[in-house]
Amino acid sequence: MERFFTPGETGIAETLKREGVVFVDRLLDEERMRELRAALERYERDVLPTVPPASNERFADGTLRCMRDLHEYEPWFAELANGPVFMDLVRSAVPWEPQVFYLETFPKPDGAAALPAHQELYTSPVDPPDFIHMWIALTDVTAANGGLAFYRRSHRLGLAPHSSQVAESVGGRFYGVEPEILERLARFRVEPDYPAGSAALFDCRTIHLSGPNTSGRPRPVLVIGFRGTHTSVLSETELVTSVVARYLREELRLDRQPVDESHDQLGGDAASAERVRRRILEEYDVAPTTAEIGSLPPAGLATRVVALLDRRPQLR
Repeated sequence: MERFFTPGETGIAETLKREGVVFVDRLLDEERMRELRAALERYERDVLPTVPPASNERFADGTLRCMRDLHEYEPWFAELANGPVFMDLVRSAVPWEPQVFYLETFPKPDGAAALPAHQELYTSPVDPPDFIHMWIALTDVTAANGGLAFYRRSHRLGLAPHSSQVAESVGGRFYGVEPEILERLARFRVEPDYPAGSAALFDCRTIHLSGPNTSGRPRPVLVIGFRGTHTSVLSETELVTSVVARYLREELRLDRQPVDESHDQLGGDAASAERVRRRILEEYDVAPTTAEIGSLPPAGLATRVVALLDRRPQLR
């Protein structure tokens, strides 16, 4: 059975550093939980219709999958994230001064599929990687309603290779750690039950996943990212550059991340160019031409993708 610490207890920082994840019990009391649930209901009813579409995500049937950046659109959530309950815990766990990076909520409705094993740093690059993720259960969470599992000590391995094949159950738009790596780490996997109001605080490189929700009820959680005040985040073009470089590496089966070479210079063919184009289209809902994919290096290809996005005001 995994140990749950109480806020303020000694050993949180040591455990996080050693294991890559630390579990915290009774982070939010019943009164605060009621306030939080009511605030989320108000946000979804009153604020969500006014925010940019990119600040939320829905399943194919229109069901809400997540609401992003709540603290940017509702002061109540900014005050919550920066309050002592969370900030005191983070300061007790890391050797750097934190600031709020993001705040999201995932209702995980009944029937929602499993989310593949992944690392937060893979999709949210922070330099240096002084970045932790806090996952807070807003109801009792078990394997039956989409429990959260971790591979302890996986943060020591750095950024693992991810591939699209493991993400087909969620529509192919999410990329997970390659199965061979998970097999080697199987003995480090843990999946505790989480009482409502408890939390998991984990390193941005810790591999984790959530199971399917088969409980008949939603499984709501709140997640908050914290990064060091000394860190920097990639610009949109830099982030897209890293994404398209990864597509080239994966679709051309390279053993390194390309930097200055184009798809054609790397030995790609028409079929691989089409696969890269399709992945860009799935991820960003825009796509360069096949000729651009063939001739432009990752940075140039990313600049083209961002330019196409800039022509779409509904996404801004």
